[in-house]
Amino acid sequence: SMLSGAGGAAPFLFGVGLTSIKTALADVWTQRVVEHRPLENFDLRRVSIFALYGLLYLGVVQYALWAVLFPRLFPSATAFAALPFAAKLRDGAGQRAVLGQLAIDQGLHWPFAAIPAFHVMKGLGERRSVLASLRSCRAVWLSDVKACWAVWIPAGLINFGFMPIALR
Repeated sequence: SMLSGAGGAAPFLFGVGLTSIKTALADVWTQRVVEHRPLENFDLRRVSIFALYGLLYLGVVQYALWAVLFPRLFPSATAFAALPFAAKLRDGAGQRAVLGQLAIDQGLHWPFAAIPAFHVMKGLGERRSVLASLRSCRAVWLSDVKACWAVWIPAGLINFGFMPIALR
């Protein structure tokens, strides 16, 4: 497919570009649909900051984590992702690799890096200081972690269990 072709040919550039655009569009959607913001009050600075977050954090940092570090920590993960489903059910080492990646991603990465980074970038978009942003993060941290887990633990099982490294 076109998506896997683009991701396979230049996975890093594809990933950082896609996450930057996706994150910017998520803020456009939030401003228009959730906040009902008219176009004349549209905050392009905030969209730009979220695009930067998508590029740098969701693109560069997560690429380094998922496509560089995880394959080194879990060498069986790449082959496991390519196996047919029936073979995955018999591959205990591959299943442990998926769970190990998920544990690091959701037990360390998201609670202690990604969520605080999101709040800092969100705060910058709202013209707040880094310290004020981290304080607001602390106030909602547990609920953010629970919400993250509700979505990203099941999604992580799919991501780490089935997706080729280049498309993560």
